[in-house]
Amino acid sequence: MGMKHKISWAPGPKVRVIGAELRGGRWFVEAEGCGQPACPTCGTLSGSRHSSYSRRLQDLPAQGIPVTVWLRAGRWRCRNPRCAQQVFTERFPGVAAPFAQRTRRVIELVCLIGHAAGGHPGERLIDRFAMPASDDTILRQTERKQGAEDLPAQSSLRVVGIDDWAWRKGQSYGTILVDLERRTVIDLLPDRSAASAAAWLALHPGIEIVSRDRCGLYADAARRGAPKARQVADRFPLLQNLREAIARQLSRIGRPLTAATADNRGKTPVLTADQALIAVMTYTFARVSAVVAMRVEDYFANGKRWWVRLDEKGGKRHEMPAHHKLEAYLDDYIKASCLGDEPKSPLFRSAVGRTGTLTAKGMNRIDAYRMIQRRAAALGLEVRIGCHTFRATGITAYLEAGGTLENAQAMAAHESPRTTKLYDRTGDEITLDEVERIAI
Repeated sequence: MGMKHKISWAPGPKVRVIGAELRGGRWFVEAEGCGQPACPTCGTLSGSRHSSYSRRLQDLPAQGIPVTVWLRAGRWRCRNPRCAQQVFTERFPGVAAPFAQRTRRVIELVCLIGHAAGGHPGERLIDRFAMPASDDTILRQTERKQGAEDLPAQSSLRVVGIDDWAWRKGQSYGTILVDLERRTVIDLLPDRSAASAAAWLALHPGIEIVSRDRCGLYADAARRGAPKARQVADRFPLLQNLREAIARQLSRIGRPLTAATADNRGKTPVLTADQALIAVMTYTFARVSAVVAMRVEDYFANGKRWWVRLDEKGGKRHEMPAHHKLEAYLDDYIKASCLGDEPKSPLFRSAVGRTGTLTAKGMNRIDAYRMIQRRAAALGLEVRIGCHTFRATGITAYLEAGGTLENAQAMAAHESPRTTKLYDRTGDEITLDEVERIAI
């Protein structure tokens, strides 16, 4: 394919494109500097060329095809007799840093992916974007960018989050520190130790609050490095504590009982309905609006196992196999409420006051929320929870048991455009093995 003269190929200001060629599945763009260079030492403009050299830069892809820029740069003589620098190289601050092999806009994306996904996952993800980079490169660029950024003044750091961070998952860990008020990463420490974290905190005496996980290592670091700061638990440990409390409560319920046995054990239809509703939200990752809209026929036999059918947002119908514990709760509820002969009726129904009986009217989201608040108060839970809590609990348990994020997205029927772009398996069939990974 012949050369194409396209000014739109320019990777930045003061760069003129000579031509572009598609060769071997990659675009090669030839360019040169077009501005008048200035000495970096004294700032004197120069028109005396000494020589030239070429730089090879990775740039953003074009329609999914990698792009390499061959940038011809000059070496120039400084004609200021009082300047100590006689020869200098042409700089392109708007395109790439000195000695860099990637343009600034590529490095920005590499660092964003490094912060979000880490090394190996980031390597797989960025390769799909036609900007291949190794995991070591991603981590190195992330660390360099963080080191080059100006840190907030010591007096302005007030609320700091501290946690471990994987340089290489399962093998090498460091410490990440975040300014929670600005939502920016402040520093990356090379190791995960109380000594290094305490030393860092001691250098920032203005810190008032330290948010950390339940690990005693960072608690010790906060006591030693910031003794006057208040220590609080971050969101994930709170959610983990809640999940464990829910798991303990559900484990007490046991296997399904017949209606007669349920009555003998004091299990009213309302109690079994509450247990079944919580179980559906936890084991299917479903929204409460989809759960309360279920009909009796939406819990159906498919081969040797039972499935659930949910109507999600936008009219999307979502079907998946039922977890074996979910089967137990639903069977117990349907038998105790005698709903087996009413396939078109609402599966979850509102209660008649505190009588322990159910009406023929379907439950709504407000009824579900009030039930959860009532059950949480009976358990003595201090953390305020809602309907969405059980969805987050189920997803967290699934991922901790080794499930993949792609299958969690499919089971939850997420419609996030960002998630859809990053992961290409939203249409995969959900198998029973994947559902049984929810270890609660």
